[in-house]
Amino acid sequence: MDQNSSDLDQELCNRKMKNEKLKRTIRRLEKETTGLEQTEKALHMVTGHAHQNIQALQNMVDEQKSLLRKLQEDRRGELMFILMSEIVKQDKDGNFKIDDSEVNGVIEGIRASGLFGVNEKLFRAAARKK
Repeated sequence: MDQNSSDLDQELCNRKMKNEKLKRTIRRLEKETTGLEQTEKALHMVTGHAHQNIQALQNMVDEQKSLLRKLQEDRRGELMFILMSEIVKQDKDGNFKIDDSEVNGVIEGIRASGLFGVNEKLFRAAARKK
């Protein structure tokens, strides 16, 4: 019976040691879990802010595109106004067609505006097409 008692005492001691080891493991795992949860929360915050920042940036880009389109339309309108003004001014015979003798005046008028350049070769070719 002493042997059984000794074996039981030994088994009890082994189980207590294993129990303590498991408790330490559980405490370590709880700390790691807490740390991981905090990291996860931080990542959610960062990605949430990043998404908001990306959305704000996208909105700004869209606004800039819209503004650029409006500016381009204004610029085209201004170009058309200058071009039409010069055509009317240089159209000596009043036929609303640019003759070879009137092309130079239109080109010079566009250049004189200081707002636009003109490709003489292309402009002359376009004026000849009528």
